[in-house]
Order: sequence, then C-alpha cells, then structure tokens
Amino acid sequence: MSKSKKKKRKQVIKEIEEMNLIIEFLTDNTVYYYLDTVPKTIGREDSYYDGYQDWCDKSYLPAFAESVTRITFAMMEYNYAEVYLEPEFYPKKYSKYVGKNIRNIGFDKLEEIIKHIVLMKNARKSPYFNAGMDRAKLT
Repeated sequence: MSKSKKKKRKQVIKEIEEMNLIIEFLTDNTVYYYLDTVPKTIGREDSYYDGYQDWCDKSYLPAFAESVTRITFAMMEYNYAEVYLEPEFYPKKYSKYVGKNIRNIGFDKLEEIIKHIVLMKNARKSPYFNAGMDRAKLT
C-alpha cells in the first residue's frame, strides 16, 4: 500500500472514530427514534405472523424505503441535519462516503443510497443509516 493510501486510510479511520464518539454521545444524551417495518416479535417461534415477514420484504419494503426517503428529506429541509453511513455496516458500493457528511451529495444520489440500504436483505438486523438533527443550530 502506498504512503498516500496509508495516510488517507488513517484519516478515514480517525474520522470514523470521531463519528462514533458523536453517535455515542447523541444516543446517550438525546431522545431518538428508529423506524422499523414490522414489530420486533415477528420471526419468533411463537409469532402468529407466519409468512408476513416474507410478504413485507416483497410487497411493503419498497414503499417503506420510499417513506424513509421522504421523511429524511423533510427532516433535512426543515432542520439542520448531517447524514452519515454507519461505518460498521455501510454497503461496500458506497464506501467512498464513509466518514463524510453526505447531506449535500444531491437528492438523487442520496435517495439511491437510502433505498439501497433499506432494501438490503439484513437491513432489519442492523441500523445502516443515521440522519440526525442538531437542535443547537436551530436557534
């Protein structure tokens, strides 16, 4: 690996560590919510939703991805927001955006990323996408 690549890698790792500190601080000190497609009880052996999860993945998840995109864009329109990919779970296709605020990459590209993440097979298991608002900058 060349010196410039090593330097850039160190810089990205440092940015990710700093971002993780910010995320940890925010989750410890602010109220936050997450959106999910189905109740967490689905998938358990005693669930009465037999087949529902498969139906959701096929029929409902694309509409959910659309809703997440609209909610995210509305948050960004009316509030100061920074948008980051979770470093542990980012899709490799978008690795160049890790550690960067992707708020201003354009609506089309951001929509593509959000939908890709929501529609991933194991997106239900891990949070891939965070959009946060800084209330201090609103005043």
